[in-house]
Amino acid sequence: MTGRRRRRVSAVRLRALAYVLLLAIGPLAIFEAGLRVFDVRPPWSSLFGAFFETRLFVPGIVDGEPGFRTNPAYLGVFQDMGFRADKGRRFRIMVAGGSFVHGWALPNPSFQAFPAQLGRRLETVMEGRPVEVLNCGGLGWGSSRIAPLVRELVRHQPDVLLVFAANNEFWESSLYHALVERPVSAAAAVRRLESSRTFALLGFLLSGVNSRWIGFWSDWTGRNTHTDDREYAAILDRYRRNLGDIVAEARRARVRLVLGTVPANLKCDPDTADSSCLGAARHGCGCSRPALARFDALVADAGAAYARRDFGTALARFRDAGAIDPGYSWVYYQEGRCLEGLGRWDEAKEAYWRHLDVCRRIVVRDFSAVVRELAAREGVPLVDAARFLESASPHGIPGYDWFADDAHLNLRGQRKLAGWLFEQRGRLLGGAPGSQNTVYMYGRELDPTTMSSAASSRMTATGRSHQAR
Repeated sequence: MTGRRRRRVSAVRLRALAYVLLLAIGPLAIFEAGLRVFDVRPPWSSLFGAFFETRLFVPGIVDGEPGFRTNPAYLGVFQDMGFRADKGRRFRIMVAGGSFVHGWALPNPSFQAFPAQLGRRLETVMEGRPVEVLNCGGLGWGSSRIAPLVRELVRHQPDVLLVFAANNEFWESSLYHALVERPVSAAAAVRRLESSRTFALLGFLLSGVNSRWIGFWSDWTGRNTHTDDREYAAILDRYRRNLGDIVAEARRARVRLVLGTVPANLKCDPDTADSSCLGAARHGCGCSRPALARFDALVADAGAAYARRDFGTALARFRDAGAIDPGYSWVYYQEGRCLEGLGRWDEAKEAYWRHLDVCRRIVVRDFSAVVRELAAREGVPLVDAARFLESASPHGIPGYDWFADDAHLNLRGQRKLAGWLFEQRGRLLGGAPGSQNTVYMYGRELDPTTMSSAASSRMTATGRSHQAR
């Protein structure tokens, strides 16, 4: 074959390829152009996009009137709910957070979770004004996605926005890194696709795709990887920044924001499936083989001593083991059990918290400290649920009295938290009707000189009752 003929054949092939591409892409381009000309915006937001923009609620009909409903792409992650666009006289409260807010582990979270229970209680004191409490807690959602969610929620004119964000920061961090922070990330590629309305429409039609992506990415990114000190500092900094963004967004929208701390089950055994710390304990000390053998021997001796209720000896052995490898979180939980056996409750509580702080899988004390510091600095109302449940627990150590597992409240705990939040309605509602009766907040009291003597007495009695429990 001559050179001229080769060039002719190549030209024919290129033209054929161009025709094929035109036939394949042309209809999609025309369809995309039509969607843009008629401004059709499919109500879909992927897992990737949720780190930048959420579309939790999409237009729909609610009680025969225009309103908003949960985006089908989010069903299974958020509760199915709806509300009218024109709220009229309704007092609208939106509660944002993760599975702690959602009510995961409850048979009927839309009715049993604390936001729903709080709403029913508030109805009794709002002087005939309807109360609407929307549970905007998403399974697996941490502050990196709650912050964009708040930007959406404030557009729906809530009278109060209550935010509990803390129990998904470690899990979400691996997801955030894989989807957002990597130079060539999955998010970068998919965000380009998401700019196409054709792609968004396809995602909406496949409305279960978002839930499947969550399961896929939770496995792919290594949900239960160890968090070293450098990564922990980055997570804490991002958490602080996200909460700051939430405060700023609420202020711009002139929405009353209330921040809450997230409690933890200090007595959740890390050797059970209830615990996010299951399998977390690992030797990261670079210890020699003899040192590790000594560690194992000490743990075995401690276990034997605990079994015969010799808690003092067991505690000493566990502490010796912890001295060999201070990063082995499991040891601190065992120390807590021994200290409980000895009746040294404050030390036991510290040991249990030390276990969670070193494990770094779920809630840690630093998260609550960030919330308290930010609320104090910015003048944002605070409901310190973590301290409240500690005050309501024997010896200040929350356990299975209130929790179903390490981080999710059982029905009794949901009822307890809802009742306490109802008592704090003065703090929650500001100057709204029904808010004047309660002025006590755990760990803080308002100035009694601004109240009647009866109200001051109620405040003192409420405070004492909490301290006594």
